[in-house]
Amino acid sequence: MEVTFYNRTGKPVAFLVKNEDENIISLWNGIAVGYLFEDQIYGWNGKQLGWYIDGIIYDMRGFQVGFTKHRCPVIVTRAPVKPKQLVKGTKQLRELPGKKPPLTKRFSLVELENLLETGRCQ
Repeated sequence: MEVTFYNRTGKPVAFLVKNEDENIISLWNGIAVGYLFEDQIYGWNGKQLGWYIDGIIYDMRGFQVGFTKHRCPVIVTRAPVKPKQLVKGTKQLRELPGKKPPLTKRFSLVELENLLETGRCQ
């Protein structure tokens, strides 16, 4: 199963590939930048990036930064064709989860693509 993530303007930024073993988050260039573990989003580098709850991605401060199509506050634009293959680096050891802040309906100052890019393995 695949899910597209949109930023607050409705632009498709990333997608989630769910299978039996992994829940990988990739950018449209095919580079895996993160994954889901329970309701937490981790970068490939092991850093916690935020939470994914009920179709909304929240940053570490509890602000909304990304959305599925049905949770996006604006009309979404069409997603590009997904790459045939994902480029995955070596997944680093996951850090301990941060304390979940109160979740807000306000938008994060960080753009979704920038947040996900911070999870890239160097």
